[in-house]
Formats: sequence, structure tokens, C-alpha cells
Amino acid sequence: MFPEELPKRLIKMFSFMGDTILDPFLGSGTTSLATKNLHRNSIGYEINEYFLLIIKEKLGLRQSTIF
Repeated sequence: MFPEELPKRLIKMFSFMGDTILDPFLGSGTTSLATKNLHRNSIGYEINEYFLLIIKEKLGLRQSTIF
């Protein structure tokens, strides 16, 4: 896990509001949280099911939004 400020800076530099950001190594969802807070869309992949509950809690997601 890393601070949200890191992906936030990169997202601001290389994307516009409404863009979609791909995070192929989702981890705990920090990058997706940054995209949400910066009014971008995000798509993320995580192979480790351990992170599912952490991601859902961090992003405030319901089960129906994750598949």
C-alpha cells in the first residue's frame, strides 16, 4: 500500500476529468480511490482475493459492482 498522493499526481498529469484509468495490479485500490476523487473512471484487476474486502471498503462498493 502506498499514499494516495502518488497516483493522484500522475493521474492529474496524464489524464482529464471523465477519462478512464486502467490499473492492472489493483492491490488495495489506492489508484482507483484517487481516480474516484479526481472524477475519473477506473478499471482494475487483482488476482489475489484477499484484497477484495479491502477494495470494497476503501471505495465504498457493493458486491453488485464487482465481478
